[in-house]
Amino acid sequence: MKRLVLAAATMLWIGGAAAGDAAEANVPEKKMYAHYMGCYPLHLWGKPWPEKIDYRSGKYLDALGGLYYNPPLLPENYSADGVEAAALDIRRAIRAGIDGFAVDVLAGRERAAETVRNLFRAAEKYDLPFEITFCLDIPFRNPAAVKLIVDEFRNSPKLARRNGKILFLGYITRDAEGYVKEYFQRLKEGRRIVPANFEREAFFAGFPKLSRDTIDFPELNSPEELWSTPEGFAAHIKPFRHYEKKFGNGEKMMFEFELSSLLRGFSAGPRKQMSPEYLKRAVAALAKDFDILGSFLPSTIADDEQIVELAAIARENGAEWSEAVCYQYDNPNWSRILGGPLVETMLRRWEMVEKTKATILQFTTWNDYTENTLLAPGYETRYVHSELNAYFAEKWKTGREPAVETDKIYAVYHKYPVGAEAASFPFRSARILECKKVLEVVTILTAPGRVTLSGRDISYDAPAGFCYRQFPASPGRVEVTVSRKGEVVKSLKCGEPITGKVFRQQATPTAYSSEFMTLWREDFGDAEPVSLRGFYEVEPGSRFPNWFRQLFFGTYGDFRNMPAVDPDGDPDQDGATNYEEFLRGTDPVRKDSDRYEPGFCWNLLKDLPDRYSFNPDLDSRAGRVWHYYGSGKDGMTPLLFTDLDRTPQKGGMTITHRFPMYDRGAWPWGRYQRDPAFPGCRISHVWKQNEHRLLLEPKGIHGTSLGFRAPCAGTFSVDLAAAAPGKGKLKILSGRKVLAELNLESRIPVRAGLEADLKADDILFFTAEPGGGNGRIEISDIRIVLNRNSGRNAGTKE
Repeated sequence: MKRLVLAAATMLWIGGAAAGDAAEANVPEKKMYAHYMGCYPLHLWGKPWPEKIDYRSGKYLDALGGLYYNPPLLPENYSADGVEAAALDIRRAIRAGIDGFAVDVLAGRERAAETVRNLFRAAEKYDLPFEITFCLDIPFRNPAAVKLIVDEFRNSPKLARRNGKILFLGYITRDAEGYVKEYFQRLKEGRRIVPANFEREAFFAGFPKLSRDTIDFPELNSPEELWSTPEGFAAHIKPFRHYEKKFGNGEKMMFEFELSSLLRGFSAGPRKQMSPEYLKRAVAALAKDFDILGSFLPSTIADDEQIVELAAIARENGAEWSEAVCYQYDNPNWSRILGGPLVETMLRRWEMVEKTKATILQFTTWNDYTENTLLAPGYETRYVHSELNAYFAEKWKTGREPAVETDKIYAVYHKYPVGAEAASFPFRSARILECKKVLEVVTILTAPGRVTLSGRDISYDAPAGFCYRQFPASPGRVEVTVSRKGEVVKSLKCGEPITGKVFRQQATPTAYSSEFMTLWREDFGDAEPVSLRGFYEVEPGSRFPNWFRQLFFGTYGDFRNMPAVDPDGDPDQDGATNYEEFLRGTDPVRKDSDRYEPGFCWNLLKDLPDRYSFNPDLDSRAGRVWHYYGSGKDGMTPLLFTDLDRTPQKGGMTITHRFPMYDRGAWPWGRYQRDPAFPGCRISHVWKQNEHRLLLEPKGIHGTSLGFRAPCAGTFSVDLAAAAPGKGKLKILSGRKVLAELNLESRIPVRAGLEADLKADDILFFTAEPGGGNGRIEISDIRIVLNRNSGRNAGTKE
């Protein structure tokens, strides 16, 4: 039996007590808040999945399978008003060890104010032991948020307070930047300056409508001093004291300075002068004025030892420390993914909470279903995140191991191995997550027991209390039992197996708990439970996983009305049975045509849907023909890009294929510093003002290549137009044979054409080589035409 073992330090934290810190004199009461997204109140959710998704619609999110894969855990056709839905969220949060919500002032725009009011009403109606406040975010909107809280809720017993002061938590604290910029513009132009986007950002329905304030900073000689001098650091508190004085109605307020500007490089000022000594000076200065310092997400600038030192500096200068607590991150719209082993990440984050002696926390997040940072019960994670968080939070607050009243089992795992999503069908994969993927098993037992993973040849003795193990995540079912004296006393049968055949990208793990039904009944009584059956499960009497039956023959996500599918049927009459189409990854209800006739034209820039690209991109017959490559770390070997970034631009969109900038095989949440050997080469599709161009951007010794994989054997003609803003060299190769070479020196496109005889699966490379100039190549037109079909088709079908 092979078993993976955690670092000794983490294991010590599992078993060790934290009573020493709790015994320190004058330690503030430890409280844990959760960042709440006002855009996702439970009463506004409908069905967890769209009933029909056309994966060939040409829309990016349809191709991914939709924006959400872990929506809130609710009964089918859940219905409640805003107050009752808020009460459900609060009760679940209390159960998870959360003391209050900090509602982001930006997320949800108009909904943020309504959400705050509903949360207060729910907490007051049921007298729930819970606190509500705002998390200050975008500077233009923060004054209105402060005024709303004071005007409407300063007398509420559910308003978050600390040491008698109204508490406001933060995200990317940059209020002073905006006011300082306006101050120096005003000095220069002699008039009051209102930012162009002020009304769009500040005037949301439900918030007080305020004019744009001005604040003077005569102590500064330039905006740059804000992040570089003692006077500048001291100036950061001025907007907050202004809010307190103008809108506080005599109330004192406590503000958190959220350090992403420093610890994650979100502000240009700190980025220009970042060093360990600079961070120490900055934290020491800010701690003199702000009550709380902390980070919303783990630092990308400082390592764990540096963070512990910064936390000590903050305390020495009078501020509490709020350590970052977040377990996973995946935004399908962006390229940011941090989705390694979940429980291992939990243990590391709580280890850092103890090491930094944090006394107040803002969990990231309670309910961000887009970026998948949620602690709230979800369709894929069920109650596991919140159950385990409750255990760790209680230990942190009390300094003791929580009492164990019943045996519990948890299983957490990615649904498929590393790299399997590259062949995802029918939905596309935006990126390959090359991180550590394991099967994690947690037991919390009243007495020692024998743990067995059925069908995996794994069995071990678990002690009483908390026990954590990792195992290889090989394909197959996941079933765990605990036995004593040869008798099974607890069991967990997970509905979702680990698979090697992916239908939809999911970067974060799925999770199951033996306590699911107990918690479900607590939330919803006798309502029929959801989320126990898996999309990849092959049920008795069927040869197909549930997703295949639902997507092509039924309703996506409907496990009640599962259609029977004949393995030997051929509803699209293309000569392939349903089972054959399942095995090869083709659509069983859409007739396939894998025959390419002479005259067929592949026109990448015309055929590709607007603002849509994956690796590979498909032709009109679902052939996987267009591939995007960069040279690897050796500067020579062409490797498929495994990361994708989507960046909205004014009047358009840029989609960039590249390698991951950060080492995702390293620790999933902690310092994920940019890989120094990262090949910065990339290929970008740019849509702007009704134009579509392809940019090949080599970097250093690393070239980039657009690859055309021939879907059949034959003679192909190539016609393209390319330019270079500086100097660039474009080579057209078949394998390693150079067919043509263009030396480009201006933005005026140069046309080139050639013929090539290719076998099926041969690749034509259009390669931008590193070298003189910036090497960037702009392709404004590329067409490949099949002149003669001379052999078999390739296995490139979608």
